Amino acid sequence: MNLDYKKIGKFIAKLRKECNYTQEKLAEMLFVDRTTISKWEQGQNNINTDMLLKLSKIFDVTINEIIVGERKNSKNITEINDVTVKAIKKNKKLKKALIVIFCFVVVLFVIFLSFYFINNYNSIMVYEVHGENENISLHDGLVIISKDKIYINLGNIDNKKNLEVISSELYYKKDNKNFVIYKISDFNNYTFSSYYKDSLLQYKDLEYVISNLYFKVSTKENNFDLKLNLVKSYSNNSFFSKNSLSLNENEINKESNQIPEYVKQNFKLDTKEKCYSLFERENDISITYLYYYEAKVYSILENYNDYTVTYTYTYPDLSYLKVDKLGNVIEEFVYVMDRKKCLLNDCSDEKINYFQKKYFKYIE
Repeated sequence: MNLDYKKIGKFIAKLRKECNYTQEKLAEMLFVDRTTISKWEQGQNNINTDMLLKLSKIFDVTINEIIVGERKNSKNITEINDVTVKAIKKNKKLKKALIVIFCFVVVLFVIFLSFYFINNYNSIMVYEVHGENENISLHDGLVIISKDKIYINLGNIDNKKNLEVISSELYYKKDNKNFVIYKISDFNNYTFSSYYKDSLLQYKDLEYVISNLYFKVSTKENNFDLKLNLVKSYSNNSFFSKNSLSLNENEINKESNQIPEYVKQNFKLDTKEKCYSLFERENDISITYLYYYEAKVYSILENYNDYTVTYTYTYPDLSYLKVDKLGNVIEEFVYVMDRKKCLLNDCSDEKINYFQKKYFKYIE
């Protein structure tokens, strides 16, 4: 039912004048501004249900008569009586239309979520890379895979026999064929990244890359291949980020039973920094212990008057760093503890033994 607001306005003005009310007087009775009455009578403003009810009482007419814009008589009685029925029918049609629109929006939202989920679920995967043979060992490597790009870093490569390397290449096997991903003249700082559109490597071939990735080294004497092991460490296959959860100590201990018992019992837990910490003093030395439970990194900082010493243990490597108060490196080395091999600079047996006897016992 379409309302004729100008007709309604004229009818209200007529009723007001019949009662000898000014616009100001009617406005006072309705607790509204005079301009509101003026706009009603000019057909410029809608009148809400509450005001219609008050007007009907003031002028002793029905709400239907106000809506039609004239008093009930023999000619319009049917029209006035049917106003409520028509309003109900219109309201039902409006509700039905709103339900249809709501359902349509919900369906679109579900389709969007499904599309987003299908395209983004498990779309980012992170793998740790390891491998070893009699000639070389490779550890702390990383492969990051997304749907449009791949990043590969082979980490620390140890040339056990100090072979003279001519070239090296990274390849994967598919259908008994070798597909080279990257090739360089040596294997230091071995890092590769590329968008699939710019590379021979395609997203559909990643299952072969993950399970059949090889590192080939060519020397003057011979060539040899190293099969690389990729272990998944992360993928975005959950609806909620674990970082958004506030983990308490019991939940962390349940999630990782590899946290050393001494650390759990004696160190203080910092869920924000995701580490356990302990602070001690020995004479003039302040010692800070840190254990990052997600990365399984154990770090000890010894603060002396003139310098600072840091021991950082990430299985199987022990890193030693000594710096002065200005940040200048005084001494540095990296030692592989399980193979008792020095990777960087001259490793000090004295400092290694010191770490093992004083600190390593807490995380063994």
